[in-house]
Amino acid sequence: MIISIFSPKGGVGKTTIALAISKTAAKKLKTCVIEFDFSPGDFVSILDLDRKKNILEAVNGNIDWAVQRPLKQSFDVIVGGYPDTYEMIKPDKLRKMMEELNNRYELVIVDIQPAFVEGCIDIFDMSKDILFIVEDNASVSSRAIGNIDWARANGFIDLKKVKMIVNKVQKKELVYVNITEIKLPVIYKVPYIKNLGSFENPKILKHTENILNILYPSIFYEEKRGFLFFRRKQTKQIPAEPPNTEETLEETRVLPAVENIPGAAATEETPEEIGSLPATKNITELENEKYFQYKTVEKPDEIKKEQKRISEERSEFYPMKVYVNTGYKELDDIFRSKFETADSLADCDAAIISYISNKDYIRSLISAGKKIILLARDSDYSLVETAKEIGIRDIYYSPIDPGEIIDNLINTEGGKNDMEEKTELEKESAAAEQNQPEVFEISQKQESESEIDAILGEIKNILARNKEIYERRISMQEETIKQKEEEIKELQKMIEEYREKEEKRKKVFMELQELLQ
Repeated sequence: MIISIFSPKGGVGKTTIALAISKTAAKKLKTCVIEFDFSPGDFVSILDLDRKKNILEAVNGNIDWAVQRPLKQSFDVIVGGYPDTYEMIKPDKLRKMMEELNNRYELVIVDIQPAFVEGCIDIFDMSKDILFIVEDNASVSSRAIGNIDWARANGFIDLKKVKMIVNKVQKKELVYVNITEIKLPVIYKVPYIKNLGSFENPKILKHTENILNILYPSIFYEEKRGFLFFRRKQTKQIPAEPPNTEETLEETRVLPAVENIPGAAATEETPEEIGSLPATKNITELENEKYFQYKTVEKPDEIKKEQKRISEERSEFYPMKVYVNTGYKELDDIFRSKFETADSLADCDAAIISYISNKDYIRSLISAGKKIILLARDSDYSLVETAKEIGIRDIYYSPIDPGEIIDNLINTEGGKNDMEEKTELEKESAAAEQNQPEVFEISQKQESESEIDAILGEIKNILARNKEIYERRISMQEETIKQKEEEIKELQKMIEEYREKEEKRKKVFMELQELLQ
């Protein structure tokens, strides 16, 4: 299977997405990614590969020598080579090479440069799908329209194969994409990722996993395993249905809607593990949303009203500001129904989280007296090690009992009465407020430092690429100069030979005149 990845202009993230898809796909399929980008391409600098082992060698029959395996990667690569390489590639040999690679690998991904050059038309023709990478701005969209319209008019591309991926999305609604009569299906929108770094960033890998799930669900779809958690049994005096019903709530369980694809059947009444849903346009087609599900099915609004009424009757709302971000709506709703919710980590007395994005910031919050609770799966070894390293003591593993965490928060030392607890919470809040400026300063300083590091890294990459380009141009110019010098020497030699012949001719002519006289 061959997938082409194309963009109308450089800088939209085509190569990053191509490599990220290759890395993700290699977990399931034997994968090779080809750099058909000679502008020049970035595979050599990104993956630290040998430019001499390039696509020209593969086209001429040396595929085994041209294929390279990057360090710590599970996919193979063929690099593009030099800016003039594509001019030396014969179309028939290119097609033969693609057929050979298609037989050797389960998936071949081709990163095509932002221009229609000779050879790319054959690759489009052989591809099962063509991923068209764009951004939602006027410049990219105008080029996209021009490219697609020209290719369609000349019969160079089958529009049925083209799927559009919008990268670096910053707004909910697309403005410029598909603004003309040329409509292409947008299968995925990749949000703007600050400080992306490389194609190995976990966020971009997660998005490429979603893209593959959409394109080829039979191959890549895999039900995700999340937190398994239980809701405590409630007293029979509190009904789970409206007052006019006769049934009483036997046991309230949290049932997530685990269908990750449209049309999936509803879950049974036993606790299941919560699966994460890919952020795709197909989500809007799901039949059910994630809500608390009781024995008697109710509408979401009625369920929320009933939960609020039950919570008020039991008076289980505690004067503590808690920041909640577990990644799962059901868990978040349970904790938010018990505590005052904080909008940010800096404003909270305690936090319940399932990931760590900034180790130093979390460490500063712990130093400021905030209680951090981490929810983890058994397989999250690196996350747990990081948490222990920065001083998080409260780590809960799946299956998770929300009641146990609530008890931990409201009675951290065991046996406090409500008055003592409230007093201590007020003291902790005061201490947290005093330390907040320092926390903000640390956070701002870390963010500014990370931004500076990212900018410096980008500048270094640009300088390295420019240096490589200039060195290559200089070497090419030196070779051209040498060739011209050789040509000059040949011309000088020819001139000398012509002079000698001319002298001989004059001499023979003079002798002939003397004989005639």
